[in-house]
Amino acid sequence: MSEVFALSTKLNEVQSEIKELELVLSTLKEADESRKCFRMVGGVLVERTVKEVTGALEQSKTAMVAASEQLTKQRDELLAKDNKAATATA
Repeated sequence: MSEVFALSTKLNEVQSEIKELELVLSTLKEADESRKCFRMVGGVLVERTVKEVTGALEQSKTAMVAASEQLTKQRDELLAKDNKAATATA
């Protein structure tokens, strides 16, 4: 059951990150694509354009959504396994 808790915790973190990315993307959509934009990459602040940052954030969001789906699947499989084991011992 601790594995399910750990997966659920990680899933919540990933879903929170997705919401944060969506908020940033919605804010950047209103900005001119050629405008300067700063982004933290590996602890280093880099200067890019809104267009470049938007593309990178979209890719990050896609990866996060895929990770979220995978974590959900793993969590559900563990829950089903635990429920099956609990039913068998009852």
